[in-house]
This record gives sequence, structure tokens and C-alpha cells, in this order.
Amino acid sequence: MIMTVGEKIKELRSKYDLNQDEIVGNELTRNLISQIEHGKANLTRKTAELIIRNTSSILKQRGITLDKSIDVDYLLESEESQAQKIISKYIDDLKDASFYKDTRFNTVLKSVDDFLVTWDFPDLKIKICEIAGDYFTSKNDYYKASVYYENVRYLINNEIDSSKLISILRKLSVVYYYMGKYKEGIDICKYALDRFNEMDSNYKTIFTFNMGLYYNYLGQYENALSILDNFKTKTKDIHKETYNKILLIEASCLQELKRYTEALDYYHKLMTLTPIHDINNRCIYHTNMAQIYIKMNKIDMANKCINTVKSYLSDMSEDFQYLPQIYYELGKAYNLLNDTQNSIYYLNIALNLAKSNKYYNVVSSILNELANLNSKKLPINLKNELMLLSSNSNKIDTNVILNTIKYYTKINNGNAVLELCDFYQNLKKCI
Repeated sequence: MIMTVGEKIKELRSKYDLNQDEIVGNELTRNLISQIEHGKANLTRKTAELIIRNTSSILKQRGITLDKSIDVDYLLESEESQAQKIISKYIDDLKDASFYKDTRFNTVLKSVDDFLVTWDFPDLKIKICEIAGDYFTSKNDYYKASVYYENVRYLINNEIDSSKLISILRKLSVVYYYMGKYKEGIDICKYALDRFNEMDSNYKTIFTFNMGLYYNYLGQYENALSILDNFKTKTKDIHKETYNKILLIEASCLQELKRYTEALDYYHKLMTLTPIHDINNRCIYHTNMAQIYIKMNKIDMANKCINTVKSYLSDMSEDFQYLPQIYYELGKAYNLLNDTQNSIYYLNIALNLAKSNKYYNVVSSILNELANLNSKKLPINLKNELMLLSSNSNKIDTNVILNTIKYYTKINNGNAVLELCDFYQNLKKCI
């Protein structure tokens, strides 16, 4: 509880049954203490020392010891200082609560958010918002994470603490990926690279890589290739893992540009660079290669890649972040082979994995693929999944809505079409 100086003196007198004359003796007037208690005069250190000395003396005569927490500094401590201590305690509580799976983190966060409505301490707010952003990122709640990280970005004075701003921009560039906010991600990366020319090379690598990744997802493949190719050689010997990721994005871009032979060369190079035991990444390469082989009409080679991936699935790490994408790519490959049953099977697994991990950008891609299948029966309610995606992600790709409308038109479900049209119109109003 935060108390004014006057309230603390009143509480001291009440606790020990003292009047104003007793705590100041003959050295000060009762009127001055009254003014201090009512906030009309300031308490000086000399007066505070007098109050503590007189109070201790009276209590000693009564055989009572003054509470050790009540001293001169306690009486003089400002409301702002008390508030800072309370917020610092909240920060420690947030750090402790972040390790638990129950709701205590959200409970503490709400308390400190409510408390900060009254008190404006930017430095402490920055710490709280970053802790909250990190927590929600760990829980795959990327929308909430982005809100807190964006608050940090707003609060930071980038002229004073550029290193902290760079760190927050990096975190934003990651959560934007999972939110499907690719344009915003590019803006963040460009701003960081242009604003901080002397940033650490590791940060420069991250922002450049993420920008290439975003261009790839936006379908701007030439831009992605240009950006990645310019700094690929710089990472080859220093950041080998990043170098492999760059090769993967470049292969994906070439694949989308229908430069299949070049793309396959990249995938084969990746196979030689990736250890045999790294089945997670090797499965990514095989699923992408399968789709290329199908488009090149090399069906035997495609099936060989697909079967290799399927043989690895049971041994793959369940927490591998790209596991939903691997099942998704398998579903796409079977769709290209006109094997609708297997396509639906793997897309449905991909959807459940993506939803449980809150990878809403992947969920969007999966729903889009399901909507384009040549099937009247799906294991999910496409309309409901689309609306659920919209409420969870606070953003949705227009193409997914339109393709879902086409799907229900194709199967002659007029009611679903009307519901989706109304949903789309309402969504546009919100935007």
C-alpha cells in the first residue's frame, strides 16, 4: 500500500497511541505536524529525525520497542519511490510466475497493468512489457507477444538505448512471421538495418535472413533471391546453420519460379551439408523435392521422396517447429498426385499440429489447400475453421476466404456461401 508522508505519520501515531505534541515535543509546533499530515507542508529530514527520536523515547518508557521498519528513511520515502519498489516486486513475481503452467502469470500481469495506469515509469514498463512478450512468445501466443513488444518499441528512447531497441525489433521480426504479418516484418527488418548501421553482425544476419524469408512468403521471389544471395557468402563459414537456411529459402524461391533444375541442385547440396541423423531438416528437403519431381513428371522419384519422409515421421521430434509444414507439404504432394484421400489425411494432421502450436499462418495455408481439393467430404467444417482462424489470429488472408466460398459453391452449399459472404463483408468493415 502506497502512503503519503502525512498518512505514515498518522499511522505511526495511531499504532502507538501518540498525539501530535508527543511526537514533536517542545521543539516544533503542533500546527506544523498538522500541516505535514494534511499535505500542506513538507517533511524535512531534521523533522523526521525528531519524530523518530521522540517516538522511540516515549515507547522506551512504556517498555515498547519501535518497529525496525519505521525509521527516518521510511517517513521521508516518497510515493513515487514506494511505487517503484512495488513495481520492481511485480517484475520479480512475473519472472517467477513465467515458469508455471497455471494462470498465475496472467494474474500478476493484470495486477501490474492495473497498477501502471496510475504510475508512469517508462524504464520499468519496458522491463514488464518485454517479460510479457517473452512469456507469450514461449506460449505461442504471438498476437499478445506482439502487443507487448510493440509497447516496448514505443517506450524506448532509441537515441539513448539503441541496443535494447535492436533486441526488441529482432523479437518482433520473429513473432510477425508466425502471425503472417510479412509486410510488417519487412518494414521492421529494413528499419533496423537502415537505422543501425553498426549493429552486431549476428543481428545483421538475423534481420537480413528474416527479410528474405518474408519476401519469399509474399511471393516476391526475385527480391528474396537478391537479398539472400548478396550476403550468403558472408555467412557460409561463420553461421553454417543460417547458411543452410538461406539455401533452403533460395531453393524454395527457385521452385516457385519453376526453375526446377536449379532448385533440385540446391536441395541436393543441402543433402550433402546436412548430417544423416538430422531427419527433421532432411524431411523438409524431401517433401519439397517430391513436389518438384511431380511437376517434372518424374513420379517414381517423387514417390521415393514421399516414402522416405513417411519412413522418418515416427522418429521425428514432436517439438520440431516445422513438423506441421512437413505434413502440410506431404498433403500438397499427394494432391498433385491426385491422391485426394492421402492428401486429406496429411493435411488434417498438419491442421491439428498447426492449431495446437498456434501457427496461424500455417493454418491459413492448410485451409487454403483443403478448399482447393476436389472432394465433397472433408473431415473438418471448413467454414467454422475459417471463422475460428479469424478470431484467433486477428487477421486472415482474403484468398482463403474466397477459395472457401468457391469450395462451398462447388458442393452446392448455398447457406455456407451466404454465411461466408456476410462474414467477409463484416471483416472488411472491421479492417
